[in-house]
Amino acid sequence: MRSPLLLVLAPVGLLLGVPLGVLKEKLQKHSLKRRCLALAPFALVSMLSLQSACILTGSYLIGREIGASLVGVGLTGGISTGKSTVSKALQEAGAVIIDADLIARQVVVPGRGAYKEIVRYFGSQVLNEENASINRAKLGAIVFNDPMQRKKLNMLTHKYIIWEMFKQLVYQRLVCRKRLVVLDAPLLFETKLLEYFCYPTIVVACSTKNELSRLMQRDKMTQKDAEKRIQSQMNLQDKVAKADFVIHNDDSMNNLLLRTRETLMLVASLVGKSHELQIRERILRIYHDSKEVYSLKEVEKLGSKAGVVLQTVKDVNQALVDDALVDCDKIGSGNYFWSFPSKLSQSRKRKLSELQQRRQVAQEELAQIRQKIQAQQQLRSESEVRVGKLQRLKELKTKIESLHNKAQHLAENDPAILKELEHKVRLSKEGADRWTDNVYTLKSWVVQKRGVEGKEVVGTPATFREKRIVDKWLGIKDDFDYIA
Repeated sequence: MRSPLLLVLAPVGLLLGVPLGVLKEKLQKHSLKRRCLALAPFALVSMLSLQSACILTGSYLIGREIGASLVGVGLTGGISTGKSTVSKALQEAGAVIIDADLIARQVVVPGRGAYKEIVRYFGSQVLNEENASINRAKLGAIVFNDPMQRKKLNMLTHKYIIWEMFKQLVYQRLVCRKRLVVLDAPLLFETKLLEYFCYPTIVVACSTKNELSRLMQRDKMTQKDAEKRIQSQMNLQDKVAKADFVIHNDDSMNNLLLRTRETLMLVASLVGKSHELQIRERILRIYHDSKEVYSLKEVEKLGSKAGVVLQTVKDVNQALVDDALVDCDKIGSGNYFWSFPSKLSQSRKRKLSELQQRRQVAQEELAQIRQKIQAQQQLRSESEVRVGKLQRLKELKTKIESLHNKAQHLAENDPAILKELEHKVRLSKEGADRWTDNVYTLKSWVVQKRGVEGKEVVGTPATFREKRIVDKWLGIKDDFDYIA
């Protein structure tokens, strides 16, 4: 009786738990609705036997965990609004980032399913010649100028991208027990399935003017191409209207990072991650306040005094090391850790300085290119003389092409070709005559060997019969003779 009961109640518990787990994760962590939704299915337990109640409860709890693992924090924005910078800042603060752009590059490598479908539809014109990988620039030029082609590309790739994103999401939430997992997806709201499984959603936005200028500088695009690229995606204001949180990026980098941190704390409070972030802050404060170097045991002792559970200090400290917020070095037989308040700001300043230098170099190169373009445009002023010469050049090219086609049809009457043919014919005739001499020489030798005179005796049947036998031996036909 146990097996049939298990086979019936376990799927029921899973089917009930998965959708309720998804809905529960999309509510605030300590809200009344969330608690009622989590406890509501247990009302059925009182109507079942103890064995049935245990099976149903266990399968329901497993299903609820699976459903909860399908929900992550959504991060999106427009082109060149600063989404990548925000994503990096969230990662440094302890969030796990699942990058849709990175996955999109992985699913189109040679041999993967999306690669095969793209090549089958768009052909080999979108491939690099040296390694047969997909040339993103060529493919982008096709899809961003044609909405139908762009829609087809999304149909070919999205199923592979979404499947890989959900695999990583479930692994991080269910196996690694991470709560703050961010789905970084440019087309978050355009993909309804992703939008449904994301809570809360964050949009990084900026003014249209800044978005356009940043895209032109970043990708070295003309204003017309940049406008096309922006228009190919969902309107940024529509994304802002759908978002739970909006991070505006229209001023300095420091302000962007400050807004990102404030948003992260609000998001963490919704998904129940704020306590873990507070623990990270407490451990970092130990280093920053004392400015000392500690062993792991000393960090654990100080962490306990700061209100951090002893068992979690080691894991949090290692996470800070992995995020490059705490330095670590092995001295003797033990590891020692340290972090100074200026470390994070210095790292950001160094990165900012490097980016500013690269931007300066790029701006200088761009200015030189614009000067060259302007100089060439001045040389190519649309004067009447130049227009007339271009028209004449076009006519001459057309005439040359026509004459070339005509010459191909008359090639068989070309004197040079005829002379070459005569030379080949003469060589062929000389060769044929030489072999004819050889055949007659061989025939003469055979006749002499058989004791028959080489000179033909007309009217003598015996001689005539002997001659025909020799011709048959040598394969000589009646019409065999020299070429006239």
